[in-house]
Amino acid sequence: MNQPDKIPQLTEPRVFRPRPSTLKKRIFAAVGLASAVSLTMALTGQGPVEYRPPMFAVGVTGLAFAIRFFTMQLGRTVTTLTLQSDGIVLSTDTSRSSIPWADLSTVIYKAGRNGHRWQFVSKTRPEPFEFYLDGLGFRQTAELEQLIRSIQTPEIKVALLDLPFGLSDAA
Repeated sequence: MNQPDKIPQLTEPRVFRPRPSTLKKRIFAAVGLASAVSLTMALTGQGPVEYRPPMFAVGVTGLAFAIRFFTMQLGRTVTTLTLQSDGIVLSTDTSRSSIPWADLSTVIYKAGRNGHRWQFVSKTRPEPFEFYLDGLGFRQTAELEQLIRSIQTPEIKVALLDLPFGLSDAA
């Protein structure tokens, strides 16, 4: 295999998967439960009439955040990034895609108000692989950034962008 010289030498695969803390899980479970109770009370007419619209708004908003947290960090759509000696693998419970190191052209890391987004661009595929980080611990994020920074080859362009709050990172 034609592998560039300064690619991280990995003796074993490095797996990066969001693992939310127990505290985060408990907080969002409480938010989901309280929101469901608030929404149910508003819809069934419990409590004073003047409190029903705010209870409805709080219930809908809280449930939306709790469902988002569940689907992104605990649901079956959680993306796992694996760096191996032969390339990069992005996988979920139902799909798996890989880019060999020799096929990788660009790695883009964007840290902004919408979270941490990694894009891996292949030389042969039209669409980049995207890995959205929401729930990686500080150590995992630092290790991933260090591994990507260690790529020093003219065949692969590495761009690490830190977008200040208030700027859009929707590119």
